[in-house]
Order: sequence, then C-alpha cells, then structure tokens
Amino acid sequence: MSASNIAVCPRCLLRAQDAHQAEVKVLVTAYGTIPAEEWAARVHANRPPEPRQFRMFAEYYEISGAETGTVTVDYGAKCETCGLELSFRNKYRIPGIDTPVRRGDPS
Repeated sequence: MSASNIAVCPRCLLRAQDAHQAEVKVLVTAYGTIPAEEWAARVHANRPPEPRQFRMFAEYYEISGAETGTVTVDYGAKCETCGLELSFRNKYRIPGIDTPVRRGDPS
C-alpha cells in the first residue's frame, strides 16, 4: 500500500532542533577559545533545521462504512528514519441511525 500522505516526522524534527540548540550553547561558550575562523565556520554551518527536511513520516489512512451506519477510521504512520510509529482504529456510530444497516437490504 502506498502512503496517503508524507508528513514531517515530529521526533526527527525535535531531535534536529535539540542538536541545533546544543551546538548554539557550545558555540557561545567556545567564543574566544577557538580560532575565529573555526568559530565562524561552525556558526555558519549550524543553521536551524527546516521542517520540510524531515518529511519522512509516512501516513496511511482509510475511512469507510458510512453505508452501514458505523464509520471506521483506520490510521497508521511510521518514520523509516527514527522508527516512530502510531496506529489506531476507531469506530463511530452515525447519530440518528438506531440499528445497523445491512448491505443488500432493500428497505
């Protein structure tokens, strides 16, 4: 099955943001203690992460069942980079439908 959507992986983005902030702290304390060229190069290289770089969270979903009176929502997602995954299935009765509708019932 192909993905229904490719979203930004929240874990990968958070890890990249944390790494960026950690390097900022290192560079603040390193100012004046390492050669100016090295410090400037590291500052230049330490750009904040762009969320679009982390579009690797494949989402799969399906919504079905309205004709039966109960709507089923299936959702699954996984990041192949960090392994973050989530899946669930929920069923919702349509308000105003007292009994389940049987397929093929002419009434």
